[in-house]
Parts: sequence; structure tokens; C-alpha cells
Amino acid sequence: MIKMEDPVTIFNEGQKYLESASDFLIELGHLHQELYNIMVTGINLGEVVKRKPNATFEDAAKATYLRLKECYDKINEKIENADSDLQTIGYKYLRKIEPIVKAYKAALVSLIQNIILLKMLPLQKQLDSYKAELEQYKL
Repeated sequence: MIKMEDPVTIFNEGQKYLESASDFLIELGHLHQELYNIMVTGINLGEVVKRKPNATFEDAAKATYLRLKECYDKINEKIENADSDLQTIGYKYLRKIEPIVKAYKAALVSLIQNIILLKMLPLQKQLDSYKAELEQYKL
């Protein structure tokens, strides 16, 4: 005689799995929306100034980079902590968005580096003038 499980138990387990999958997708959707908002609004100096008076464009670029990185890390963590079936979906999603996220992060890093280099220009000119002054007093 074949032993059959209770249909109610089977359906309850199925329901729990569907609820888990639904929760995962909803949370991933919220993180996706947050990531999208960060990338669409871009560098928002006004938002940073609200929290930090006298903020600069550099501060805003750095804050945007950190928000983007934090959100992307949350998405990765969410996927890594999911069960294997949901991870498959999550990794397919990551493969779709990863190129644009990497490009955006690279653009932010380049912008921040250029801002820092621009801040160094006056120092470089000053250094050059000191070098010229030193040249006058060579033996």
C-alpha cells in the first residue's frame, strides 16, 4: 500500500514556499527601486546640503557613491541569503543590471578623483613656484 501525505500539509508547505518567494521578490523589488532612484536622481547636492550645511559637490558625489555601493551590496546579500531556486532568479537579475551599475560607479569614482585633482592644482602651482625659488639659490 502506498502511503500518501496529508494533502493539507502538502498545500501548507507549498503556500509557505510561495510566501517566501513572494517576500524575496518584494524585498528585491524595493532594493531595485532604491538603486534606480539613486541612479536616476544622480548627484543631488541639495539633498546632501540638508544633512550637512556647506556641503560641496564633492561631498554629494561621495554620498551618492556610498549610497549606490550600500544598496548594491544589500541586493547581493539578499540574493546570497536566499534559497537556491531564488538565488537563480536573483543572479539572473544581477547579470542584467551589473554592467550599468559598474559603469555608474566608475563614473562616480572618476568624478571624485577629478575633483580631488582639481583641488590639488593650486597646490601644484605653489609647489612649482617654491621649486623655482629654490633654483635661484643653487650652488
